[in-house]
Amino acid sequence: MSGHKFSHLLSTIGNDVDQLDKLQKNFQNEYDQTSKVVEKLEEEPQNQATTTELNRLQQLQKSHRIKIRLTGLKAEKAADDRDAVLSKECRLNNKRGTILILGLSNSGKKTLLNTLKENKFDQYSSSFSVGSQELLIGNMKFTCTNIDLQHDGRLSKQIPMNDAIIFLIDLTDPIRFSTAKEIIMFLLNEKEISSKPLVIVGTKKDLIANVDEADLIEALGIDMPYNTSKSFKFYLANMKDMASFACAFRFIATFLNDQ
Repeated sequence: MSGHKFSHLLSTIGNDVDQLDKLQKNFQNEYDQTSKVVEKLEEEPQNQATTTELNRLQQLQKSHRIKIRLTGLKAEKAADDRDAVLSKECRLNNKRGTILILGLSNSGKKTLLNTLKENKFDQYSSSFSVGSQELLIGNMKFTCTNIDLQHDGRLSKQIPMNDAIIFLIDLTDPIRFSTAKEIIMFLLNEKEISSKPLVIVGTKKDLIANVDEADLIEALGIDMPYNTSKSFKFYLANMKDMASFACAFRFIATFLNDQ
């Protein structure tokens, strides 16, 4: 591929991170294949023909390396720009309200909260208590809490004080799915939540080879009639990709008041 065609291809793809990642992988595969041929030729007796071919392939390797690097840099820049926009959306700067973020340990609560406050230009304050963290950004308050139905009586007190609830589930920890299901059933049947948005988010889907959403819904007990509720949503999320969480926060935003 000539330099002109490569530039045109990057321009055509634009800031599509997924397509840029695929293109980078294609160039990497081409580079690996070319490298194997080079290694094989270098082991053969050298003559003018093999020398000429080696020079051509080595130039091709150099071209592949440049394309891999440039494509990777553009993909990183596009991902950073996208995540910056999505993170801002998730902060719900144009809304007023309180969101309770629940989850068992290691479900991604702290990671999500840290992502929300990563922009150093945002004015925010945070406070900590045992098993809980509170983040204030503008007119939005986010409270993260570890949840334990058997030993934690705070939940019933916290729910009425919040406008929306997010429950995070670690998809890499199926042993605790039964505990997560128990919590979900409690949340779905809690009268104080019936009129509030409840979002269940399965986190770390990027760490699992195959995630069958239908099987997860069944295992967690959130199939019919819950998945038809207008105030309930279920999402699978990648902790490295704010697009996964942006969908959840956009849904919640429809229930919150404007500033």
